[in-house]
Amino acid sequence: MDVWQMIFAFPVIMTAVPFFILFILLLLSVLTGFFGEIFPDMDAEAEVPGLKLLLPIGITRVPLMISLPVIFFFATAMLLAFSFIVSPLLTGVLFYSAGTVAIFPSCYISLYLASWVLRPLAPLFDSNRIYARVNYIGMTGRVRTGSVNESFGEVVVTRDGIENQIDVYCDASEELRYGDEVRILNFNDATRRHFITRQ
Repeated sequence: MDVWQMIFAFPVIMTAVPFFILFILLLLSVLTGFFGEIFPDMDAEAEVPGLKLLLPIGITRVPLMISLPVIFFFATAMLLAFSFIVSPLLTGVLFYSAGTVAIFPSCYISLYLASWVLRPLAPLFDSNRIYARVNYIGMTGRVRTGSVNESFGEVVVTRDGIENQIDVYCDASEELRYGDEVRILNFNDATRRHFITRQ
């Protein structure tokens, strides 16, 4: 059995399919910025009490849009190695039973591998550090997403020749589209978004 056959066979397919889907979404997010709202930032302690104790340190400091593809990549790689080693030794029910058992430790170990790989990126997503450096209030920018509403939108602000992309929202009565020039009025601490209006 070759590599591609193993990828689309049990148990590798259980993590390979989510990896491919999430990787495509990640690419679309980089190109359009649209899918960034699908996986909101997760506070492990707030969402599921006690979950933080089970997760490796730092894994929740990176957005799910980035961490999930990496997690499933490592899980897929481990299950692929498992198939290479075990498939010649076990067949039928024994192989499927062993494969089912292997899925869970592979996914859990992949959390720690992903945490180690993504650790250098964590400071880039620390919103407290980002907003402490630059005060965007009063500045102007251009809408980067297709539209802006009360809960979603991105604006590019040029400061000292450097383009900075920030999360924004606007009043429900405003119709802001890609390329519109806007002014940043204030910052919402609860949503970590800037409130904007048409320039």
